[in-house]
Amino acid sequence: MLLVALLLAAGLVLWHGGSSPPGSMDRRVVAVGLYQNAPKIYTAADHRPAGLFVELLNAMARAEGWTLHYVPCEWSECLTQLEEGRLDLMPDVAFSSERSLKFDFHTVSVASSWSQVYSSPQLKAMTLTDLAGKRVALLQGGIQQTFFAQLMAGAKLDFQQVPVASLDQGYAAVVAGQADAVVTNSFFAAYNGGRYQLHETPIVFLPSNLYFATGKGRNAELLARIDTHLNDWRRQADSIYFDALHRAMAAPPELLVPQWVQWSLAGLGAGLLGLAAISLLLRRQVEQRTRALQATAQALEAERANLESQVAERTAELSTAKDEAERLTQVKSEFLANMSHEIRTPMNAVLGMLYLALKEEMAPTLRNRIAKA
Repeated sequence: MLLVALLLAAGLVLWHGGSSPPGSMDRRVVAVGLYQNAPKIYTAADHRPAGLFVELLNAMARAEGWTLHYVPCEWSECLTQLEEGRLDLMPDVAFSSERSLKFDFHTVSVASSWSQVYSSPQLKAMTLTDLAGKRVALLQGGIQQTFFAQLMAGAKLDFQQVPVASLDQGYAAVVAGQADAVVTNSFFAAYNGGRYQLHETPIVFLPSNLYFATGKGRNAELLARIDTHLNDWRRQADSIYFDALHRAMAAPPELLVPQWVQWSLAGLGAGLLGLAAISLLLRRQVEQRTRALQATAQALEAERANLESQVAERTAELSTAKDEAERLTQVKSEFLANMSHEIRTPMNAVLGMLYLALKEEMAPTLRNRIAKA
């Protein structure tokens, strides 16, 4: 049994980067979450934990006599295990008020970061509007997942979430055409950008401070010791803190490009700039012409509405005049009919009397007058 215990302890030391003396059995074992987010924390090619947070934590463990037990897990699973107490410590956790309800953080931040959107080379996104309706890969359980959704909702833009277990999977999803863009952090983008060749967009948001975190109300002494070491290291320009930070932020190796390729790229760039300038000029001319046509269309629409109003008024006047003329014609007809009746009756009587008078004997002069009447 003693031999088995010694072998297990030696295996833990080899796996976790601790530097305890052989046979040391009273060292505190600290369970640490290990997920893939290079260069801050990841599993190296030799299967050992590596990265900025791992380097710093290993140095602390050597000084404090801790034995680090790294537990591989996906990001969201790591946070669940930390909350449930199955992990003692979780590296590379961005502080948020929501997380502070579940986890405790130390005081001195390890580093600062921000979130940024990288898109496929074909998309060339420049603003949030360019991501409307697009598929965006987001780290499942990451602080960016909720914040980015709120950001798009605030701009009244819809998009399709593509949850991924790691940022490597997010970048790979864009390369494979399964997503149009990925939300990443500044460390990962600087360290892995050259490998995936995605388009860097100017969409930057959510600056964050990064810490080690523990479960709420658990392992406060770990956080206190972490703060002590970080404070000490930050006062020393040649400390492991600045060495590890420099390695984490180191730029990828420079790619040597033949001079003829450089000249070709320069010429291509100049040509693209020229095309961009011409495109901008044409776009302005089109916009001016469009505004002029819109103004003309508005003027024609106003004139059409005015003509319709005048036609309606004239039609109403003509209708009124027609009705009045018909009324006057009817009055005239009625008047003539009445007058004809009123005149015809006495005239018939006069004519009858004159006719009877002419039947009588009378002087020639009188007959002549009655005949004329």
